[in-house]
Amino acid sequence: MGLAFVEDEVYNRDVKIFQYRGDCVDTLKIKAVLLAAQYQSLSRAAEDFSYTPSALSHSVDSLENELGVKLLDRSHTGVKLSEEGRLLLDKLSAVVAAEDDLRQCAAAVSADKSHRLRIGTYSSISVNLLPEMLNGFKEQYPEISISITVSNRISEWLDEDVSDVLFGIEYTDYEWLPIARDDYVAVVPEQLFANRKSIRHDELYPHSFIITENLTVLQSFDLNRFKELINLKAEDDMSAVSMVQEGMGVTVLPSLVLKKKPKGIRTVKLEPGLYRTLGISYKKGLSPSSGAMKFVRYLKSLQR
Repeated sequence: MGLAFVEDEVYNRDVKIFQYRGDCVDTLKIKAVLLAAQYQSLSRAAEDFSYTPSALSHSVDSLENELGVKLLDRSHTGVKLSEEGRLLLDKLSAVVAAEDDLRQCAAAVSADKSHRLRIGTYSSISVNLLPEMLNGFKEQYPEISISITVSNRISEWLDEDVSDVLFGIEYTDYEWLPIARDDYVAVVPEQLFANRKSIRHDELYPHSFIITENLTVLQSFDLNRFKELINLKAEDDMSAVSMVQEGMGVTVLPSLVLKKKPKGIRTVKLEPGLYRTLGISYKKGLSPSSGAMKFVRYLKSLQR
Protein backbone atom coordinates (compact mmCIF):
# COMPACT_ATOMS: atom_id res chain seq x y z
CA MET A 1 0.00 0.00 0.00
CA GLY A 2 1.39 3.42 -1.00
CA LEU A 3 1.54 6.80 0.64
CA ALA A 4 -1.21 9.33 -0.15
CA PHE A 5 -0.83 13.10 0.00
CA VAL A 6 -3.24 14.92 2.29
CA GLU A 7 -4.08 18.17 0.45
CA ASP A 8 -6.17 19.85 3.13
CA GLU A 9 -4.02 19.18 6.18
CA VAL A 10 -3.47 22.10 8.58
CA TYR A 11 0.24 22.88 8.81
CA ASN A 12 1.93 23.70 12.14
CA ARG A 13 5.22 22.84 13.82
CA ASP A 14 4.50 19.12 13.85
CA VAL A 15 3.52 19.03 10.21
CA LYS A 16 1.72 15.88 9.14
CA ILE A 17 1.44 15.71 5.39
CA PHE A 18 1.18 12.08 4.43
CA GLN A 19 -1.50 9.55 5.17
CA TYR A 20 -1.28 5.78 5.46
CA ARG A 21 -4.13 3.44 6.34
CA GLY A 22 -6.16 6.43 7.54
CA ASP A 23 -3.49 7.63 10.03
CA CYS A 24 -1.23 10.65 9.62
CA VAL A 25 2.53 10.23 9.66
CA ASP A 26 4.56 12.82 11.53
CA THR A 27 7.47 14.08 9.45
CA LEU A 28 9.59 14.50 12.60
CA LYS A 29 9.52 10.71 12.99
CA ILE A 30 10.70 10.31 9.40
CA LYS A 31 13.53 12.76 10.03
CA ALA A 32 14.50 10.72 13.10
CA VAL A 33 14.74 7.54 11.04
CA LEU A 34 16.75 9.18 8.27
CA LEU A 35 19.15 10.84 10.70
CA ALA A 36 19.64 7.63 12.69
CA ALA A 37 20.39 5.76 9.44
CA GLN A 38 22.81 8.49 8.36
CA TYR A 39 24.71 8.40 11.66
CA GLN A 40 24.15 4.65 12.11
CA SER A 41 23.41 5.59 15.71
CA LEU A 42 20.21 6.31 17.61
CA SER A 43 22.16 8.06 20.36
CA ARG A 44 23.87 10.50 18.02
CA ALA A 45 20.59 11.23 16.21
CA ALA A 46 18.93 11.79 19.59
CA GLU A 47 21.52 14.46 20.43
CA ASP A 48 20.63 16.41 17.27
CA PHE A 49 16.93 16.25 18.18
CA SER A 50 17.58 17.06 21.87
CA TYR A 51 15.82 13.78 22.68
CA THR A 52 16.86 10.97 24.97
CA PRO A 53 17.91 7.82 23.07
CA SER A 54 14.87 5.98 24.46
CA ALA A 55 12.50 8.76 23.28
CA LEU A 56 13.99 8.67 19.79
CA SER A 57 13.79 4.89 19.74
CA HIS A 58 10.12 5.13 20.71
CA SER A 59 9.54 7.62 17.88
CA VAL A 60 11.10 5.18 15.38
CA ASP A 61 8.99 2.32 16.77
CA SER A 62 5.88 4.44 16.41
CA LEU A 63 6.60 5.21 12.76
CA GLU A 64 7.29 1.57 11.97
CA ASN A 65 4.00 0.59 13.59
CA GLU A 66 2.11 3.22 11.64
CA LEU A 67 3.59 2.13 8.32
CA GLY A 68 3.52 -1.57 9.11
CA VAL A 69 7.13 -2.10 8.02
CA LYS A 70 10.48 -2.32 9.77
CA LEU A 71 12.66 0.62 8.74
CA LEU A 72 15.80 0.10 10.83
CA ASP A 73 17.86 -2.95 11.72
CA ARG A 74 19.31 -2.47 15.21
CA SER A 75 22.28 -4.24 16.78
CA HIS A 76 24.80 -3.66 19.55
CA THR A 77 27.08 -1.98 17.00
CA GLY A 78 24.44 0.55 15.83
CA VAL A 79 21.57 0.86 13.35
CA LYS A 80 21.15 0.74 9.59
CA LEU A 81 18.29 0.83 7.14
CA SER A 82 16.45 -2.45 6.78
CA GLU A 83 15.65 -3.86 3.37
CA GLU A 84 12.19 -2.27 3.57
CA GLY A 85 13.80 0.98 4.72
CA ARG A 86 16.08 1.03 1.70
CA LEU A 87 13.09 0.47 -0.61
CA LEU A 88 11.23 3.36 1.00
CA LEU A 89 14.23 5.67 1.35
CA ASP A 90 13.42 7.83 -1.67
CA LYS A 91 9.79 8.20 -0.57
CA LEU A 92 10.72 9.08 2.98
CA SER A 93 13.28 11.61 1.78
CA ALA A 94 10.66 13.10 -0.56
CA VAL A 95 8.30 13.64 2.39
CA VAL A 96 10.94 15.62 4.28
CA ALA A 97 11.91 17.58 1.16
CA ALA A 98 8.24 18.41 0.51
CA GLU A 99 7.85 19.76 4.04
CA ASP A 100 11.02 21.85 3.74
CA ASP A 101 9.81 23.24 0.42
CA LEU A 102 6.42 24.00 1.93
CA ARG A 103 7.97 25.90 4.82
CA GLN A 104 10.24 27.90 2.49
CA CYS A 105 7.32 28.79 0.21
CA ALA A 106 5.14 29.72 3.19
CA ALA A 107 7.90 31.94 4.56
CA ALA A 108 8.26 33.64 1.17
CA VAL A 109 4.50 34.23 0.94
CA SER A 110 4.43 35.61 4.48
CA ALA A 111 7.36 37.93 3.76
CA ASP A 112 5.70 39.12 0.56
CA LYS A 113 2.46 39.98 2.37
CA SER A 114 4.33 41.89 5.05
CA HIS A 115 5.91 44.15 2.42
CA ARG A 116 2.87 44.82 0.24
CA LEU A 117 -0.52 46.51 0.47
CA ARG A 118 -3.02 46.05 -2.36
CA ILE A 119 -6.04 48.35 -2.12
CA GLY A 120 -9.22 47.99 -4.15
CA THR A 121 -11.35 51.12 -4.16
CA TYR A 122 -13.57 53.54 -6.08
CA SER A 123 -12.23 56.35 -8.23
CA SER A 124 -13.63 59.07 -5.93
CA ILE A 125 -11.87 57.59 -2.91
CA SER A 126 -8.58 57.08 -4.73
CA VAL A 127 -8.59 60.75 -5.73
CA ASN A 128 -10.08 62.47 -2.70
CA LEU A 129 -9.48 60.34 0.41
CA LEU A 130 -6.58 57.97 -0.06
CA PRO A 131 -3.65 60.28 -0.90
CA GLU A 132 -3.52 61.98 2.49
CA MET A 133 -3.98 58.70 4.37
CA LEU A 134 -1.31 56.93 2.37
CA ASN A 135 1.21 59.74 2.82
CA GLY A 136 1.10 59.29 6.60
CA PHE A 137 1.11 55.51 6.30
CA LYS A 138 4.19 55.55 4.04
CA GLU A 139 6.03 57.72 6.54
CA GLN A 140 5.55 55.00 9.17
CA TYR A 141 6.07 52.03 6.85
CA PRO A 142 8.35 53.07 3.97
CA GLU A 143 9.23 49.44 3.25
CA ILE A 144 5.67 48.53 2.24
CA SER A 145 4.89 48.62 -1.48
CA ILE A 146 1.40 50.00 -2.22
CA SER A 147 -0.74 49.28 -5.27
CA ILE A 148 -4.23 50.69 -5.88
CA THR A 149 -6.78 49.19 -8.27
CA VAL A 150 -9.81 51.33 -9.08
CA SER A 151 -13.27 50.05 -10.03
CA ASN A 152 -16.88 50.26 -8.87
CA ARG A 153 -17.08 46.46 -8.82
CA ILE A 154 -14.71 45.44 -6.03
CA SER A 155 -16.93 43.25 -3.85
CA GLU A 156 -15.28 39.93 -4.86
CA TRP A 157 -11.70 41.11 -4.84
CA LEU A 158 -10.80 39.81 -1.36
CA ASP A 159 -11.92 36.27 -2.16
CA GLU A 160 -10.27 36.43 -5.58
CA ASP A 161 -7.00 37.66 -3.97
CA VAL A 162 -6.97 40.76 -6.15
CA SER A 163 -6.77 43.08 -3.13
CA ASP A 164 -5.72 42.84 0.52
CA VAL A 165 -8.26 45.48 1.65
CA LEU A 166 -11.28 47.15 0.07
CA PHE A 167 -11.94 50.84 0.66
CA GLY A 168 -15.62 51.48 -0.03
CA ILE A 169 -19.01 50.58 1.40
CA GLU A 170 -19.40 47.75 3.91
CA TYR A 171 -19.36 44.12 2.73
CA THR A 172 -20.94 42.00 5.45
CA ASP A 173 -18.81 38.87 4.93
CA TYR A 174 -15.64 40.65 6.09
CA GLU A 175 -14.21 42.61 8.98
CA TRP A 176 -15.21 46.28 8.75
CA LEU A 177 -13.63 49.53 9.89
CA PRO A 178 -15.80 52.63 9.22
CA ILE A 179 -13.76 55.66 8.18
CA ALA A 180 -15.95 58.48 6.87
CA ARG A 181 -19.52 59.59 6.16
CA ASP A 182 -20.23 60.66 2.60
CA ASP A 183 -23.48 62.63 2.07
CA TYR A 184 -25.50 62.32 -1.14
CA VAL A 185 -26.40 65.51 -2.98
CA ALA A 186 -28.73 66.36 -5.84
CA VAL A 187 -26.82 67.17 -9.03
CA VAL A 188 -28.78 69.56 -11.21
CA PRO A 189 -28.20 72.04 -14.07
CA GLU A 190 -26.64 75.30 -12.94
CA GLN A 191 -29.81 77.42 -13.12
CA LEU A 192 -32.11 74.91 -11.38
CA PHE A 193 -32.93 75.56 -7.72
CA ALA A 194 -30.91 78.76 -7.80
CA ASN A 195 -30.17 80.20 -4.35
CA ARG A 196 -31.52 77.05 -2.67
CA LYS A 197 -29.31 75.39 -0.04
CA SER A 198 -31.46 72.26 0.17
CA ILE A 199 -34.46 70.62 -1.51
CA ARG A 200 -36.96 67.92 -0.67
CA HIS A 201 -36.78 64.60 -2.53
CA ASP A 202 -40.11 65.21 -4.26
CA GLU A 203 -38.83 68.43 -5.84
CA LEU A 204 -36.77 66.29 -8.22
CA TYR A 205 -39.78 64.35 -9.54
CA PRO A 206 -40.78 66.80 -12.31
CA HIS A 207 -37.42 66.18 -14.00
CA SER A 208 -35.80 63.33 -15.89
CA PHE A 209 -33.73 61.27 -13.47
CA ILE A 210 -30.39 59.72 -14.44
CA ILE A 211 -29.86 56.36 -12.70
CA THR A 212 -26.25 55.21 -12.40
CA GLU A 213 -25.18 51.61 -11.76
CA ASN A 214 -23.70 52.56 -8.40
CA LEU A 215 -26.64 54.48 -6.97
CA THR A 216 -27.55 52.68 -3.74
CA VAL A 217 -30.23 55.06 -2.42
CA LEU A 218 -32.93 54.51 -5.05
CA GLN A 219 -35.24 53.05 -2.40
CA SER A 220 -35.49 56.54 -0.94
CA PHE A 221 -37.33 57.77 -4.06
CA ASP A 222 -40.59 56.88 -5.78
CA LEU A 223 -39.17 56.19 -9.23
CA ASN A 224 -42.63 56.16 -10.83
CA ARG A 225 -43.03 59.86 -10.08
CA PHE A 226 -40.08 61.07 -12.13
CA LYS A 227 -40.80 62.61 -15.52
CA GLU A 228 -38.50 60.01 -17.11
CA LEU A 229 -35.86 57.49 -16.03
CA ILE A 230 -32.55 57.40 -17.90
CA ASN A 231 -30.48 54.30 -17.08
CA LEU A 232 -26.78 55.00 -17.48
CA LYS A 233 -24.55 51.94 -17.69
CA ALA A 234 -21.12 53.35 -16.93
CA GLU A 235 -18.68 52.77 -14.08
CA ASP A 236 -17.60 56.41 -14.06
CA ASP A 237 -20.04 58.62 -12.12
CA MET A 238 -18.75 61.63 -14.03
CA SER A 239 -20.63 60.35 -17.09
CA ALA A 240 -23.85 61.18 -15.23
CA VAL A 241 -22.47 64.62 -14.41
CA SER A 242 -21.81 65.23 -18.11
CA MET A 243 -25.44 64.37 -18.91
CA VAL A 244 -26.62 66.87 -16.27
CA GLN A 245 -24.32 69.50 -17.81
CA GLU A 246 -26.07 68.92 -21.15
CA GLY A 247 -29.47 69.48 -19.54
CA MET A 248 -30.64 65.89 -19.98
CA GLY A 249 -31.85 65.52 -16.41
CA VAL A 250 -30.90 65.44 -12.73
CA THR A 251 -29.29 62.81 -10.55
CA VAL A 252 -28.10 62.06 -7.03
CA LEU A 253 -24.43 61.32 -6.29
CA PRO A 254 -22.13 61.07 -3.27
CA SER A 255 -20.59 64.44 -2.51
CA LEU A 256 -17.10 62.89 -2.58
CA VAL A 257 -17.52 62.32 -6.32
CA LEU A 258 -18.05 66.05 -6.76
CA LYS A 259 -15.34 67.37 -4.46
CA LYS A 260 -13.97 69.22 -7.49
CA LYS A 261 -17.29 70.45 -8.90
CA PRO A 262 -17.24 70.95 -12.67
CA LYS A 263 -18.83 73.94 -14.40
CA GLY A 264 -22.41 73.85 -15.62
CA ILE A 265 -23.93 72.08 -12.62
CA ARG A 266 -24.84 72.79 -9.04
CA THR A 267 -25.14 70.51 -6.06
CA VAL A 268 -27.93 70.85 -3.52
CA LYS A 269 -28.38 69.14 -0.17
CA LEU A 270 -31.27 66.71 0.22
CA GLU A 271 -33.91 66.88 2.95
CA PRO A 272 -34.06 64.44 4.60
CA GLY A 273 -30.38 63.75 4.17
CA LEU A 274 -29.00 60.58 2.62
CA TYR A 275 -25.48 59.28 3.10
CA ARG A 276 -23.19 56.28 2.77
CA THR A 277 -20.53 55.15 5.21
CA LEU A 278 -17.10 54.48 3.72
CA GLY A 279 -14.52 52.27 5.32
CA ILE A 280 -12.09 49.38 5.05
CA SER A 281 -13.18 45.77 4.51
CA TYR A 282 -10.65 42.99 5.12
CA LYS A 283 -10.57 39.26 5.74
CA LYS A 284 -10.72 37.84 9.22
CA GLY A 285 -7.50 36.41 10.63
CA LEU A 286 -5.01 38.68 8.88
CA SER A 287 -1.44 38.14 10.02
CA PRO A 288 -0.36 40.94 12.41
CA SER A 289 2.77 41.38 10.29
CA SER A 290 0.91 41.78 7.00
CA GLY A 291 0.84 45.11 5.23
CA ALA A 292 -2.97 45.00 5.29
CA MET A 293 -3.16 44.68 9.08
CA LYS A 294 -0.57 47.42 9.53
CA PHE A 295 -2.76 49.66 7.38
CA VAL A 296 -5.85 48.81 9.45
CA ARG A 297 -4.00 49.55 12.69
CA TYR A 298 -2.76 52.84 11.24
CA LEU A 299 -6.29 53.92 10.30
CA LYS A 300 -7.56 52.98 13.77
CA SER A 301 -4.84 55.17 15.29
CA LEU A 302 -6.15 58.15 13.30
CA GLN A 303 -9.58 57.75 14.92
CA ARG A 304 -8.32 57.99 18.52
